[in-house]
Amino acid sequence: MKREHHLAHFLNGDLSESELAQMKQSGELDIYQKIALYTEDLETPLSERPEMLDAVLSAPKKQTRVIPIRQTMVWLSAAACIAVLLGVGYWMTIARTTQFRTGYAQFQNITLPDGSRVTLNSDASLNYKKFDWNDNRKLNLEGEAWFKVAKGKRFSVVTPTGTVSVLGTQFNVKSREGKMEVSCFEGKVALEFHGKRAILTKGNSVVIENGQWTEASTASAEPEWMHRQIAFKFASIHEITSELQRVYNIRIDSKLRTSRTFTGVMPADDLDTALRILETAFDVKRWETAKGRYTLKRH
Repeated sequence: MKREHHLAHFLNGDLSESELAQMKQSGELDIYQKIALYTEDLETPLSERPEMLDAVLSAPKKQTRVIPIRQTMVWLSAAACIAVLLGVGYWMTIARTTQFRTGYAQFQNITLPDGSRVTLNSDASLNYKKFDWNDNRKLNLEGEAWFKVAKGKRFSVVTPTGTVSVLGTQFNVKSREGKMEVSCFEGKVALEFHGKRAILTKGNSVVIENGQWTEASTASAEPEWMHRQIAFKFASIHEITSELQRVYNIRIDSKLRTSRTFTGVMPADDLDTALRILETAFDVKRWETAKGRYTLKRH
């Protein structure tokens, strides 16, 4: 005997034993029992509204969207890559080195994060990490610079030749072509080179070249180049011509070799006088071969 609404009859409890057995065998019985459990508290039981039951049974099933694991992994990988790129970009931004560079016949005044002041001489470079200055107070210098350190502040100046550590002082550092000169004008500076350490006080200087330390003195209150003069300590002819090229933006061609050295000053704003001093100090003669270009020869 066919019945239109097995669920309604099941809820009413009027199914025969054979019909219940048939439902159990087909698996419908478990489903109907669950429906009965969740419809006990309804104000209008489904068993009393066959048309409602028809609507429930005939309603289209909503498809559940299943995202493949592989697609999910692709999305996660893309998100991870974006996060890494953003992190790297941020790190590169904050870790960027603050750099300064001067050309020939140029000077630059710099204020450090702690208020200390630096004047960079011609053809020199200075850099440091600004973002972690409080934890890593280190400057990298190539060339020459004058430092006026803010009271009570500390930092180190690292050059290819050696390292200068300071505390509230005024000093000058020159490092070129393997030679280093450090002069203290106020307070104290500590100089380190290949495990050797020296303390310089006001008026004292040290020249390091080829691993040799040579002590000198200075009577001026500031480096000579700050007042348009070029100071040399035990300088070779090559060192002097290189410095004149930086200061005057000229070219000096010379293959001369001599063991002579020069200690003294030359003007930084009078090329002719500077070249005359060079001629006298090394017993050479200069010829101007083109505008701003000179050749040195022996007498």
